[in-house]
Amino acid sequence: MVKLHFFVCALLVTVLAERAGAQGSEIELLVVPSLTDMRGNSFTDEYSDATFHISAGIGYNYVLQNKFALKAMLLYDSKGADKSFSTEIRDANYNLIGIGETKFRNDFKYITLPLLFGRRFGKRVQFELAAGGYAGVLIGQQFEISSPRLHHSVDLTSNYRKLDFGVSGSASVYWPLGKQLSLKAGVLDNLGLADIADYDVDGGGTIKNNSLGLHVGLNIVLK
Repeated sequence: MVKLHFFVCALLVTVLAERAGAQGSEIELLVVPSLTDMRGNSFTDEYSDATFHISAGIGYNYVLQNKFALKAMLLYDSKGADKSFSTEIRDANYNLIGIGETKFRNDFKYITLPLLFGRRFGKRVQFELAAGGYAGVLIGQQFEISSPRLHHSVDLTSNYRKLDFGVSGSASVYWPLGKQLSLKAGVLDNLGLADIADYDVDGGGTIKNNSLGLHVGLNIVLK
């Protein structure tokens, strides 16, 4: 099912690029280093902190003559959260012999498709503001715990729903490197609205994703 979703998304971007290959069509190659987090219940609030992940993918833009832009991205999306805290290390007789660090980490892998509508400003250097939504299909999830005496990792993909969705917003700058090539840099914020937990969360809470990333890459105007 995940492979089918990926194929359909990739085919959609390819067909749009070919059919709209006249003036106004662009392809982007993107890397998205992000701070990601989880929210929705007391446990994630206490035992999860924003953590660094790197995502990557491609984008397609269709820019109208009035500088409004229709935008789609297809990302291999890495997100999650972690938590570190100090713990006592004791010997077999329960004597304190040191202080160590214990770390929990949740890693999620998604294929994510943000769809946005934006507006560009400027002439040579252009600025863009865009907003819309995203949908993501879960590929896999790993929960990892590590300490000075323990390292354990378990696949918990079955505990989470396949579909994630939410709202998206971006702000970008395009610096021209040539007639058809620009350097792109900006901020991409994906705020999850879906409860991704496929089990009963303590206290009737939910689990939702947050992702705030710096998207950088190359923008190529198609001819």
